[in-house]
Parts: sequence; C-alpha cells; structure tokens
Amino acid sequence: MNYTEFFTNRSTSEISKDLLGRSLSYNNGKEILSGTIVEAEAYVGIKDRAAHSYGGRRTPANEGLYRPGGSLYIYSQRQYFFFDVSCQEEGEPQGVLIRAIDPLTGIDTMIKNRSGKTGPLLTNGPGKMMQALGITSRKWDLVDLADSPFDVRKYWL
Repeated sequence: MNYTEFFTNRSTSEISKDLLGRSLSYNNGKEILSGTIVEAEAYVGIKDRAAHSYGGRRTPANEGLYRPGGSLYIYSQRQYFFFDVSCQEEGEPQGVLIRAIDPLTGIDTMIKNRSGKTGPLLTNGPGKMMQALGITSRKWDLVDLADSPFDVRKYWL
C-alpha cells in the first residue's frame, strides 16, 4: 500500500473516516497483534484547538505531525502512549489518532499486556490500545508507516 498517497490525497477528516473498519496490525517480532479500527479522530492542524500543532506550535515532541503523510507520530501523556499518523504534505501538521480497535489476532498476548483486562476494557481507548499491543516507548515516532512493524489494511488477510 502506498501510505504517502493514502494519507495525503484528501482531507484529514475523510482519511479518518476511511480508516474506520480497516485493520491495524503490529508485528512484535513474535506474532502479529491486530484489530479492526473502530474509533479514529482527525486533528486538522494549526486552527484546530485540540491539535498538538494548534497555532503553529512546533517542538521536537510533535515533529511527527509535520512529516509527510503516512509518518508515525507516537507520543506519550503521563505513562500512556498514543498512535497517530500524519496526514497531508510535509509541513502541514495534521493527523489522525487511532483511538480504539476491536481485537482480531494476538488476543491472548493483548490480555497479558493489559494485566488480564478483557472485553471492551482491552482496547477501548488510545492508551489501552497501545498497552495491549505492547508499545511502551516512542521507538516508532517519526518513522514512515511503510517502514514500521505496523500495517493498515482494508481487510485482514
């Protein structure tokens, strides 16, 4: 999949809607953990008061938003990590936050990563989703989605 094209050729709101129903997978080196994206949120740049780039704010921490569409913006708040993908051309700081997935594969590992949580509590929030996937650092921040262990597909194969 050409992620740059997918994340740049239409509005960020449209991209956010198109991600719903797709699967997000993460290859942790031992197995593939995946789920259907059921909640995503668009952040439309410098005029969006909820965006990390509101007012043109640019710091090393939010640099991923300024990268070309399809770049990962992994950030943390307190001890929780969040999964964003930049949208639009380089320098236009927009992105989509993947807020929740419905687990498909690697569910036993996700439950272990979430200390036994099951059902909706397993992946029903952006921090919970990242915990379930076992993401505990910003290691993949600023990496192109195509060069990462993550994948977004229309259907799980």
